[in-house]
Amino acid sequence: MVSPLSSQALLASHRILCVDDEPYVLEGLIATLGRRYQVETAPNGKAALDKLRAMPDTAVIISDMRMPIMNGAQFLSASRKIAPNARRLLLTGHADVKTAILAVNEGAIFRLLTKPCPGAKLLEAVEAALEDFEKEAHERSAIRRLAKDLLSHDSLTGLASRETLLERLDRSRGEVETGDWRAEVVFAIEIADVEEHSGGDSLIADRLIRLWSAKLRAIFSTADCLSRYRDATFIALIVPPDQSDAALESLGAGIVGVLEQPVDLDGITMQCHAAVGIARIPVGAVDPRNALRYAELAAREAKRHGNDPVRLFSRDSISKNERRRETIQALRVAIAQQHLNLYYQPIIDIEQGGVYSIEALARWEQADLGFVSPATFIPLAEETGLMIPLGEWVINRACADGRSLVGPAFPRISVNVSVPEILNRGFMYCLYQAIQTSGLDPSALELELTETVFAEDLDRVCKLLSEVRLLGVSVAIDDFGVGYSTLAYLARLPVDVLKIDRTFVSDFERGGEAVIAAAVSMANTLDLQVIVEGIETAAELARVRALGAKKIQGFYFARPMPAAGLSSWYANFSPQGCDVTL
Repeated sequence: MVSPLSSQALLASHRILCVDDEPYVLEGLIATLGRRYQVETAPNGKAALDKLRAMPDTAVIISDMRMPIMNGAQFLSASRKIAPNARRLLLTGHADVKTAILAVNEGAIFRLLTKPCPGAKLLEAVEAALEDFEKEAHERSAIRRLAKDLLSHDSLTGLASRETLLERLDRSRGEVETGDWRAEVVFAIEIADVEEHSGGDSLIADRLIRLWSAKLRAIFSTADCLSRYRDATFIALIVPPDQSDAALESLGAGIVGVLEQPVDLDGITMQCHAAVGIARIPVGAVDPRNALRYAELAAREAKRHGNDPVRLFSRDSISKNERRRETIQALRVAIAQQHLNLYYQPIIDIEQGGVYSIEALARWEQADLGFVSPATFIPLAEETGLMIPLGEWVINRACADGRSLVGPAFPRISVNVSVPEILNRGFMYCLYQAIQTSGLDPSALELELTETVFAEDLDRVCKLLSEVRLLGVSVAIDDFGVGYSTLAYLARLPVDVLKIDRTFVSDFERGGEAVIAAAVSMANTLDLQVIVEGIETAAELARVRALGAKKIQGFYFARPMPAAGLSSWYANFSPQGCDVTL
């Protein structure tokens, strides 16, 4: 008899896979079953496994025993890994005891049928298998719903569980991306003295927690999520109508006032102390869970300073190590999701009165952290192994931008490359792919390496730089003069450009002038281009020009700007600005 749970219409919606090497057997199975069910066929076990991989939700498998390539027992055993919930029927003309035992042990069959099998008997077996399949599916679904309910709610208070809260915070990230974001605030409520008042009795402690949870439920009746996070710590995620600091602190004070009211428990009056930490989830937050940590930090601060039980999160309360960990994690996400930007700073040829190149500079602004200086995130990337994926992104993005930027106004684009990047085994492939994908002419690309390249295996570095130049890409040594460089090293390295570090411009009177003059002379001897960095005033420009410098980079001409701003900058750029009276 067919149960209401597994009506014929429901059973007919399931798929049946029939496997046999005899075409006439498959035709007979289709004729018998095809009027009621969705039937698929396969001529052998291997072909059947391929079909199952595309149809893992198959409900019933009917297989012959003796087949080429793979026998029925082997196939049914292998099918359990792909479609573990399917019901398996063995249809064979060789139903000896050994066959039956092998099939049951290896294939976990639901029923053994012998050939020839009457159509009525086959239909009855298939229907029974489908009913059993549907019954188990219903039970699994009920168990999943129960497990989900148990996981989504705290068993003591009925409030949302920790897992539910974290899921809700994760959804906030998606809401920001889809434009459905509502500015949410996290309240962390910590209640102290539970052990003291309960005397270590867990039953009394549980009663107190249930009392507080009922009070919080009344306060946060419209909260997006109210969770018992751990022990006597509660988290509320809300969208207050007024998000001013004063309004949030007033709400926090109200929470403390309610929770600290004396309670009567079996004739004993108890009063506990509460602390509230508050943190906003900023629009565009990469990880809204950070706001949860911030609220907890603020609550701990409030708890530590009992005279002020409400604390609005301030970044000043984050320790240096915690701030570093937070920045590294945010950088990891920013690189993976390509949330950084490239800015470009022109390098001016003061002899020709035009632009020599534009340098690509990575910039990062993050909702939680604000603008993060390259002086902060570049060293972190180098320390944590993130420099390689960051560098790959920069090269790909710069080449893609360069395809539209490079031209008469901006003849080439230069990209900073760290030593770990160029020594990475996949660097040359990454560089080649970036050029090929973007369509950028290799001669329009210049790679800048810092002087730390001299501290590495010089023979290996020379080989790599030679390969770079064979692609048609030029090579520059950046920050020249502050590290390892010597004339002997420069003579060996296959480079095209020297960039003199800005410190020698600012220290012009204390040895900087001599270094710049020597570098210009050395470069001329080696037939290298020279770029002087850090020029900010007309006086500095006049000084370095008097020493023979012809290519200049610095705020005097242009600050780094987004690619979109280059055209308007160039429209206002005057070559006459390069003429400086000596």
